[in-house]
Amino acid sequence: MQGNRTRIGLLLLLLSLALNTFFIGQNLPQVAHPDEPKVVRRAIAMGSGDLNPHVFHYPTLWLYLVFLTQGAAAAAGLGMGLIRDLGQLQVMAFTDPTLFYVVSRLLAALLGAGSVWLTWRIGERLAPGAGVIAALLVALNGPQIWQSHYATGDGPLVFFVLLCLWMCFRGLESGWMRSVWAPALLAGFATSVKYNGVAVCGAVAVLVWIVGREQRLSFGAKLKYLAGAMAVALGGFLVTSPFAVLDYHAFRLGLRGVANSVVEVGTADTPWTYPRIILGTMGLPAVAAAVFGWGAWLLSPSFRVHRGKILVLAGFLVPYAVLLQTSDVKVIRFVLPVVPVVALGTGVALAQIRIWVGPGRRVPARVGAAGLAALFLAPVLGPAREAESYFLHASARTRTARWVERHLPPGSTVFLDSSAGPELPPHRDVVEPRLRKWRASNQPRAVALAKAYSVYLETGAADRGFHLVPSDSLLLFTFSSGWDPGHDYLPSRLEGVRYVIVAADSLQAAREPHRSRFYREVSDRFRIIHEERSPKRGGIIRNQPGSQGERILVLERKQGSGP
Repeated sequence: MQGNRTRIGLLLLLLSLALNTFFIGQNLPQVAHPDEPKVVRRAIAMGSGDLNPHVFHYPTLWLYLVFLTQGAAAAAGLGMGLIRDLGQLQVMAFTDPTLFYVVSRLLAALLGAGSVWLTWRIGERLAPGAGVIAALLVALNGPQIWQSHYATGDGPLVFFVLLCLWMCFRGLESGWMRSVWAPALLAGFATSVKYNGVAVCGAVAVLVWIVGREQRLSFGAKLKYLAGAMAVALGGFLVTSPFAVLDYHAFRLGLRGVANSVVEVGTADTPWTYPRIILGTMGLPAVAAAVFGWGAWLLSPSFRVHRGKILVLAGFLVPYAVLLQTSDVKVIRFVLPVVPVVALGTGVALAQIRIWVGPGRRVPARVGAAGLAALFLAPVLGPAREAESYFLHASARTRTARWVERHLPPGSTVFLDSSAGPELPPHRDVVEPRLRKWRASNQPRAVALAKAYSVYLETGAADRGFHLVPSDSLLLFTFSSGWDPGHDYLPSRLEGVRYVIVAADSLQAAREPHRSRFYREVSDRFRIIHEERSPKRGGIIRNQPGSQGERILVLERKQGSGP
């Protein structure tokens, strides 16, 4: 029996890992997720020896894990001879960071699969068979698959929250007060992945109170243990985010930026935003079954047996729901930690139904459970397929970059409009500290790397045909919609430019006066020689870059239209 359980857990883990790593390197080095470069490039910058991120929009545990993974991959490449020396590694970090992104994403995919395994283990502690359906619902969840493809902190947060909840369950089963310290430490780690992980401290508080009550501790003793558990959680946070103290000024600014996204309850969007998201990604049958499952337990005689576990889950879910509701930013990925709790409720409902539909019934228990499981899983397959299909095809921007590499002659002068370039420009807070460190001893190399870094980010082109490192054969100018360059600046920038890359929508409809002048200039002096189009997509990826039928144009200067 134990061997079957192990095989089931291993199959669930492998299924999730396969879904999370499907075309995980697609479109690199172009990055579609707006938060991913904040993690990956800051982790790269730590290779200079400065472990201070200097920007604290996020805590640093996940950042340090990514840095260690990147370092292990670099060491393996050097040991196997795939990377010649540290100099080549430094050039790769600026010109072709694909390796750094892939290994960082693999770590996120592995932790995403770990979340599925933990969901299975927690479900089996709740009721026999509950873990399998719950783990499948998490593994096939579209947003979970989506976020596990990117090296952001949203997927790892789910892993650390579930790990903390699992240890809380073990603490309830042991009944000893010393069992509260490990969950408290993990709560600190979850908070150090993303600030909203602090909600899991509520589960730790519930654990302390229940175990203290079982041991008949006084009210004052329970408060002391609760204060000790919160101190351990704070220590876990500070150990993994030490610059929250060492660079308190920057940390306070970052935390203030996070706090500015919190408003009074009820004023942020609508209270039904996140329930609609859960219904859309998990399906009505699974959500209804979860409500039924938790409700059946509350009303059943077995509630007394599982009351502590239900209260622990509620200790996390209630404060996290409050954080979601008070946040002024409503995005799908914020709901990910709630998905396993809903899935566990569905698993409990299925286990309860199997008990009711027992031997002697017209419908065998296994047949009925399999039919219900299919009913629960069917709605999640659509969002899962949408998430996987996005990574299957290269975006219009990536295909444009590849076409430019193959067809434009070396030495071409290209004007790349920001509307057609990558979603994020180079981050000054990531690059400049590293360049300053190098510039003191090797200024020409630092300048050459900075030039190659900028060119590569804007075109997606590696050292293939254009010789980007360190030559100046490909000249590039960028244009930011948020910066007014002045009346005479843009026409002068088009002097000597042979090719322009721009998004079709921007070329056809520009609202800002200085952008309108620029696009009219482009339309008059250049002709379209190539076009790439991304298919229009819906569902959970309808708001992702390149999902609205994006068209990227490559234009060439007309004959006789000036220099």
